[in-house]
Amino acid sequence: MAFNDHFAVLLGINLYPGLRNLDGPENDIDAFHDWLRDPAGGNVEPKNIQVIKSTHFPPAAIPNDANPQERAFISCLDKLVRDPARNWLSRVGKRLYIYMAGHGFTAGSVINDPALFSAVAQNGDTAHIAGYRYASKIANAGFFDEIVLVMDCCQDVLKASQVVDPTWSPPDRNKLKDVRVLQAYGAPRGQAAFEREETPGGPKRGFFSKVFIEALRTAKADQSNGYVTGATLHDQIAQLWSDRYLAETGYQPQILTPGGFDIQLVARGPVPAAGNGAHAVTFVVNPPIPAGSTVDVTSTPNTPPVISMPASAVTPQVLQLGYYKAVLTTTNRVYRFEVNGVDPVEVRL
Repeated sequence: MAFNDHFAVLLGINLYPGLRNLDGPENDIDAFHDWLRDPAGGNVEPKNIQVIKSTHFPPAAIPNDANPQERAFISCLDKLVRDPARNWLSRVGKRLYIYMAGHGFTAGSVINDPALFSAVAQNGDTAHIAGYRYASKIANAGFFDEIVLVMDCCQDVLKASQVVDPTWSPPDRNKLKDVRVLQAYGAPRGQAAFEREETPGGPKRGFFSKVFIEALRTAKADQSNGYVTGATLHDQIAQLWSDRYLAETGYQPQILTPGGFDIQLVARGPVPAAGNGAHAVTFVVNPPIPAGSTVDVTSTPNTPPVISMPASAVTPQVLQLGYYKAVLTTTNRVYRFEVNGVDPVEVRL
């Protein structure tokens, strides 16, 4: 049964008449929308998900006529946190997801203060939506127990501009310390975000959104509770990013987990502890097999392989219980797998 007490507001802006248009944001929020509705993913009641996209509005010839603007985002929030008489609610539900993708920036000396440019932004007009400040106001009002804020946008530092506090002001109930907030930023302060075609001629996706959503689907559970948490999600994002984009971007995305108790994002079920058992693993390498390539198996990022064998002469191996990644060197073939001591494991590259 879907979670009726989980909610989401998704905002993707592709079209900026006053800036450079993008191709990835709407694809990224569509992919996150799919994960939210997936019973094996966010499992959010579909009617609780609000989506704002550039293509929901007529095309604009000039920036001042462009949409979406900040008011569209506020309208979505008001539908969640006000009653029909426009009064503020005391509590709405357990979790709110806020996902923003588009052009962005940050300013001043505050490290975690990213903002998404709204569609009217242009040279000399930094119209924006201050994502972290909205999340903080929502948390302080105590509408939700948990907030997951994801912003796939640049954090170029504009020293001549400021991130402006939203005029939208729910009650200040001093609840910030009681609300768990997970922050995920596609680019650290002072860095650009990137998008690219997934396959030649295919749809473009943001680097971070692609990794973030894949990490939600593949991250291992915390061994103490069987849930993917903010911490285990952070670790999986770090590994995926290191494999694909670290050399190109020169940075790791910023994932800030809540202080105190972590967010339990997705139930994965009990996870066997690694270390005391072992299990046989078979390997299959599909042709073509590049000359001189090896199959390298690692258990943690940035560590030497626990196994390295010629790709043309793979043999069964015995591995301790745990999570692994197999790579066919000189190619982009990767296979992630778990050895749990129960299920047979065949690694295909």
